[in-house]
Amino acid sequence: MFVTCLEFTGTGTEPAYSLPFSTQEQSHMSPFLTPPTDSRRKFLAIFGLTLIITAMVGFITTTSTLLDRKASYTEKIMVEEAVDGYESTTIGAKRLKLHRQMLDAVNKDLGATWFAAVAVLGIGVALSVRGFRGWKMEIEVREDRFAALQEAKLKAELRKFELEIVALEAVQRPSDLS
Repeated sequence: MFVTCLEFTGTGTEPAYSLPFSTQEQSHMSPFLTPPTDSRRKFLAIFGLTLIITAMVGFITTTSTLLDRKASYTEKIMVEEAVDGYESTTIGAKRLKLHRQMLDAVNKDLGATWFAAVAVLGIGVALSVRGFRGWKMEIEVREDRFAALQEAKLKAELRKFELEIVALEAVQRPSDLS
C-alpha cells in the first residue's frame, strides 16, 4: 500500500501541489530530541542518566522474560518428574534432560543479565557524577563569579550615585545661604 501526502498551494507562481515537508523546510526543522552539546559536561551527565535508565529498563524487561522462561521450564520438569515409569531411553527422559539444560541456560542468562545491568549502571553513574560535578565547576563557578562581578558593579554604581548626590547637595547649599 502506497500513500502520498500532497499539499495544494494554489498561488499560481508555484506548482499546484508540493509535498508537505520539502527539502527546504526540512533543513530548517530540528530533530525532535537534540543532544545538549553546548557543554561537554552536561552531555556526559545526561548521557549517564540515559545509561542508568536504559540499564534499569533493560534489566527489568530481560529479567522478567527470563524468569517467565525459568518458571515454565521448572513447571515442565516437575510435571515430567511426577510421571512415573520413564526410563533413560524414553522420550520423556530426553525431554526432562532438555528442560534441565534449558533451565541451566536460563540461569546463566540471568547471571549475565545481572552483570551487564550492573556494568551499564556503574558506567552511567560514573558518567553522571563526573558530568554533573564538572558541570557545576564549569558553569556554576563561572556564574557565581559573574554574579559577584555584577554585584560589585552595582555597588560601585550605587556608590557613584551617592557621591554625585552628595556633590549636588554641596553645590546647592551655598546657593541656599544667599
